[in-house]
Amino acid sequence: MENTEKYFLKEPRKNACEVDEDGNVLLENIIHLDDNTFPEAKQYFAISWYNKTMMSCIGSHIHDTAEYVGFIGSDAEHPQELYGKVLFWLNGQWITIEKSAIIYIPAGMPHCPYIVQEVEKPILHFSGTPNAHYTMKASIDVIEGVGDVNRFVSYEPRPFMPGKETNPSILRKAVWLDSSIIPGAPYIEFAWFLKPREPKPPTHVHDFDEIVGFIGSDPEEPGDLGATLNFNYDGEVVRTDRSTVVYIPAGTQHCPFHIEDLKRPVLSFSGGDGNRY
Repeated sequence: MENTEKYFLKEPRKNACEVDEDGNVLLENIIHLDDNTFPEAKQYFAISWYNKTMMSCIGSHIHDTAEYVGFIGSDAEHPQELYGKVLFWLNGQWITIEKSAIIYIPAGMPHCPYIVQEVEKPILHFSGTPNAHYTMKASIDVIEGVGDVNRFVSYEPRPFMPGKETNPSILRKAVWLDSSIIPGAPYIEFAWFLKPREPKPPTHVHDFDEIVGFIGSDPEEPGDLGATLNFNYDGEVVRTDRSTVVYIPAGTQHCPFHIEDLKRPVLSFSGGDGNRY
């Protein structure tokens, strides 16, 4: 079990909070995955809460690999609603985001800063790359001929597959991304559990490394899942009540999982460096 537990990440990075001059928490990191927090990782992922308006401290930059960046509203009953406004600079243009969204950023495309302009309800912010060692290079050199950058934004939830619909009182999908929506984009999707569900899906494997996450919905206690997760990982069941990201190397058997004792909604997500699930 000790060897299995290492694949379950539950800790934020150091200096996880950003506060204003009055001590109000603006941003609070929930979980941070990279080659420092998990040496075997082949991808980077971080997720945080925005509680107040603010401007990102990172200026325009580029990466050698593609990146996805997203913002999700915290109202599980209305998962497509952001209940806020974010302005995001991409390739010389400002994108206005007022719905839950994922932005796909091709390698070499300049992006940032972004401005969290309105926060009616706390907003979840996340980003990821297929490279576990996060690096950047300052740049404002736009790529010519790209056109309207709004085509790099996904606002849609993933449709249920025929015969696999779930009662909306139990699960509500928020937003997803893959190469069928934006060519070249990796796969990642988010959904809210409002009530416990029977163990699903059946045990399976992928030919790509996958991350699966379960995040509590209380921004004042970001590490508290507000439920109990039972996750089958390579034949062992790991049980936790903490917000968690599970790292699953290619070829590793995993699932089903079961969420029980749910006191408040839980955000669930899965993603990987594959272009389709």
